[in-house]
Amino acid sequence: MERSRINSHRWLVSWIAVVAWLPSLGCQNVTEERLLGTWELDGADRLAKLMTGGSKSKPAMDGFLGSVLETVVDQMEATMEVEFGRGGSLITRTNFGGRQSEKTGTWKAIRSMEQEVVIWVQLGQEDPNEITVTLVDQNTIKMVPPNIAVLGKIFTFQQVQK
Repeated sequence: MERSRINSHRWLVSWIAVVAWLPSLGCQNVTEERLLGTWELDGADRLAKLMTGGSKSKPAMDGFLGSVLETVVDQMEATMEVEFGRGGSLITRTNFGGRQSEKTGTWKAIRSMEQEVVIWVQLGQEDPNEITVTLVDQNTIKMVPPNIAVLGKIFTFQQVQK
């Protein structure tokens, strides 16, 4: 009778431990699910100004020279996408000054607090970084872009609806 009571007690303690542990798994998965997908930089003009140190205003010239300069300025349009994939895949795509670049790497959530998630990222052979992602709403995040983490500037990204 005593042995049966001890086994019942062990079973109950084990069951409580598993039930207490499951929500922590769910939180991590929910956090990762919120980041999955492609995020596009909002306000690429700010990035262009940071990268070039200049203004992107349109030239006020007419004629052939004006149209050539306008084409050059248009090619300086900056775009950036960050794609967080399942299984920890990470892709960044940039188009800056007419030059396109794509970097691949990995990511994983290492801790989360209410609306912030700290992720570990590594692109190619670059040193890994820890980046804090702020979850603004279902379609908006704020973070330092993984491919230009050296700038240390936080940008807003909008989720790309596909």
